[in-house]
Amino acid sequence: MDQRSQGEQPSAEAPEGVSRRSLITSVGKTAMIGAALSAGVVLPAAACADDDDRDEKLVAGGSSGTPAFEFVGQILQNGESFQGLGFVTGVPGLDAEWLFADPAHVTEHSEESARLTIYGEVMLQSRTVRANVFVLDGLGELEVHLNESPGADFAYPDTFRDGPVVARYSMRLRDVLTVIAPNEGIPLLQGELSQVAAAEFETNVGTRRFGTEGMRLALEGTGHGVRSQEEPPIATINLAAQLTVV
Repeated sequence: MDQRSQGEQPSAEAPEGVSRRSLITSVGKTAMIGAALSAGVVLPAAACADDDDRDEKLVAGGSSGTPAFEFVGQILQNGESFQGLGFVTGVPGLDAEWLFADPAHVTEHSEESARLTIYGEVMLQSRTVRANVFVLDGLGELEVHLNESPGADFAYPDTFRDGPVVARYSMRLRDVLTVIAPNEGIPLLQGELSQVAAAEFETNVGTRRFGTEGMRLALEGTGHGVRSQEEPPIATINLAAQLTVV
């Protein structure tokens, strides 16, 4: 005979090794997702995945306003084509001791021992000139490469695309360049990036993933440009840039 009083309900027993709080949380989350699906709501992938695992692996990403990564590099202009080279100098969640293989470059950063390098190509879409201000708009792609045997060299652009791609972005780039002297100017770079590929890789703190597919970033950068030929224009811009999650 059931000894419980008439109004008493049976309690949910948590399986061995699972706390009652964890069980309640899990049931509540499952119910929430089920209700949303029933209502025709499309949930982001994060809502249906293991949140802790995603957070543990993700670098160069996060919520809106989160700094993604920083890099130093060079843009080579040849007519209407632009080639971008660089190396990552900072990523929240990755320490400088891993980013640079040579301990001497942990504080004095150098492309020579950078494990994460940047390679990009952009084609000119439009050009506007007003007095000493040049506005250039272009479309292209940006890649982040992992090089376990670092050795990038600005004298050899292809060395910046050595190693597997850990992130790829489609990119819209604008350069507002102010001429300060004949064949010399200060660029102000602004970019809109959309991530189209993200890969996991090993670091000194475990497996990490560089960003997330579909993530959008804003790029801001500046530096110094020198033109060596007027027509077709050939120029070199040395720059520093940072990217932030939109």
